[in-house]
Amino acid sequence: MRSGTLLLALFLILAGVIIFITNLGYVSPEFSWQLFRLWPLILIIIGLSLFWGGIIPRPVAFSLVLVLVAGIVALALFFPGPGPGAGVRSDLRITQERYPDLEEGFLSLRFGGGRLFLNIQTEHWFDGVFHGSTAAIPSYSTQGEKLTVRIRQGRNITVWPWQGRVNNWHINLSPDLLWDLELDSGAVDGELDLEGLPLNTVRIKLGAGNMTVRLGNNGEAVKMNVEAGAANLKIQVPEDTGLSIGMTGVLANSNLRELGWPQVEGRYRSPAYEKLSDRVNLDIEVAVGNFTVEVLPIQR
Repeated sequence: MRSGTLLLALFLILAGVIIFITNLGYVSPEFSWQLFRLWPLILIIIGLSLFWGGIIPRPVAFSLVLVLVAGIVALALFFPGPGPGAGVRSDLRITQERYPDLEEGFLSLRFGGGRLFLNIQTEHWFDGVFHGSTAAIPSYSTQGEKLTVRIRQGRNITVWPWQGRVNNWHINLSPDLLWDLELDSGAVDGELDLEGLPLNTVRIKLGAGNMTVRLGNNGEAVKMNVEAGAANLKIQVPEDTGLSIGMTGVLANSNLRELGWPQVEGRYRSPAYEKLSDRVNLDIEVAVGNFTVEVLPIQR
């Protein structure tokens, strides 16, 4: 069989197999596109044909077709795409009825990538729903009046990075506890609505992505530390919450000068900082990222 005829036949067969298994839902369209990136195999086949003067023996041609088709089917079976049943979900709920005497909480999140949403609610001490291609591994313990919750991102169930669902973590915390928060994340799009949540300390490590943190009515002396890479970070704060900002690193963009806040001992301070009862001390280290502060009107 001439090499040109074999290449045309291989292309038609492989394209048909890929489209067929994609339509059946065994692989995602993104995965199918990645398979087409195996085009350098054509060069290998051309090189093999040169050993036989441009004509490949039929047994060898048949073996090539069989191996390539079997390889594609094996990938589809072992690394399935995100069909309707794909993804994994886990939940964690810690009720006030079970632990009625708690007064403090510590939350540690190890989040590799995806979407993260944090809000407050009054029904439970903690309520979290974790869904995506990567399993979330939650654990908690109590010691005296303190609740400790740790959640880390586990093994990816799809192996291939272009497959699977986007990880979505939705967490609700009770405003009846004084919280220490710790977030270590990679590439994440997140919204942390902490307004009305009593806070002691907040520590955030953000590799990349977009993060919005809303503050307000958190306490008299909240300490907040942020380390961010190539990320877009927005801090939202109401007018009646004082904000002191100490900043190091290289910023691609910031609106601190446009706000017109005075600098005291090298830190930006919001107007009437010393007179306000709710205050947040923010230390931020950014490596070529964007940092924005948005002052919100007081809700009446």
